[in-house]
Amino acid sequence: MKGLLAIAWVLACMSQIRAQLTIHSESDGDWYEPSTWDCSCIPPNSALVFVDHNVTVTGGMGKSGGSLTVTSTGYMDSFETVQLGCAVDNQGVMVLGDLWIDASALLFENNGYLSCYRVANYRDGLYNSGYWDISDELFLYADLENGTTGYLSASTVSGGAVLENFNVAGFFGADGPAMRIFNHDSLDIHASAGSVVRAIFNTGRLEMTGLTVDTLTNSGSISSSSTHIGKYYSGNGDWFVIPVGQDIFVDAGATMTIIAPGVLNVSNGDLTVNGVLDGNGCVLVAQTTVNNGLITGTIDICDGTPTTAIAPIIDVNTGTVTSGVRYCSPDACTVGIGSSDGSAAIRLFPNPASDRVQLMGIGHGTSIQLVDLYGRSQPIHTRIQHDRVSLDTSEVANGMYVLILQYGRWTATMPLAIMR
Repeated sequence: MKGLLAIAWVLACMSQIRAQLTIHSESDGDWYEPSTWDCSCIPPNSALVFVDHNVTVTGGMGKSGGSLTVTSTGYMDSFETVQLGCAVDNQGVMVLGDLWIDASALLFENNGYLSCYRVANYRDGLYNSGYWDISDELFLYADLENGTTGYLSASTVSGGAVLENFNVAGFFGADGPAMRIFNHDSLDIHASAGSVVRAIFNTGRLEMTGLTVDTLTNSGSISSSSTHIGKYYSGNGDWFVIPVGQDIFVDAGATMTIIAPGVLNVSNGDLTVNGVLDGNGCVLVAQTTVNNGLITGTIDICDGTPTTAIAPIIDVNTGTVTSGVRYCSPDACTVGIGSSDGSAAIRLFPNPASDRVQLMGIGHGTSIQLVDLYGRSQPIHTRIQHDRVSLDTSEVANGMYVLILQYGRWTATMPLAIMR
């Protein structure tokens, strides 16, 4: 009996020691090969694991205990689902399929290069100061902070959580430093003072607070607070007209400033001003213009379906319009990009893309044009393949673009990102 108790005690001690193991990779290899590790074992869940070499995780994995550190010389890849509830610090390279970050994770920081197909984040305070590319969707069920030296790009961002602290410093987006955001579901953005987003593509519900946006493409609904359009534009004279598919609201207590040559094109919806609309740019409104707040400056309001010919030429005005506001002056209001109406049934994939894009749901004879954020046409080659059209984008530089589809009087616009 004493012998059995002694053996049990030894095994318990060994288990405790094993639970506290610090394990380093010893060579390139598979996670589940003992020869990959300096312990000559498969790392237990509770181990402090350091990936110093090229380690492949075959079949995916889950790690809820201990820690995982990919060092500056490390490379970890997996084409399956990786679920992490442990402390994670990436200083090297991680290339993963689906990444699930549990709420129980004590730490998750990306200070290196992280590439994923899809990411679901349940952990508050997730921090990125490196390069993080998500080729499909980022599901935010908890807050994510992108540091001032971080780059974060995702084809789709969804969920009810918050993206915090987007700052112009250190971001690399289309045509200069800044952040790009794609939203096709529901997203709230709470930004720190002075934060700049180069481009937002929205087809869902988007709420923005404290943000400056250079270019906004919207076919969903937007509520904004203290949001500026075009204020930080630094191009060479050509301004991309902002096509908006539905309604724009300027909230009470908020200010939207449009700086010339900036144009806000509400191409298929209403504009409702409950706060302040200011600037010297232009606003094009296809349907109803409602002012319950203040419209001021020398901004030009051009209502395509006016119900009055007497200034202020605004359909419903219960607020204040100052005397400097203009109405459809030819030097301010010009339209370069058409309506985004009708693109809902069209499939565009992959997006972001590299050298080839597939289009489904367009009819024969549809003209296809790709333009950058300044309206400049880009070189593409098309080929019809059965029920789809293949676009060769190999000659197009990395950046943010808009695909323009036209058939007769019908026009649709769709955002497209080229990333390699």
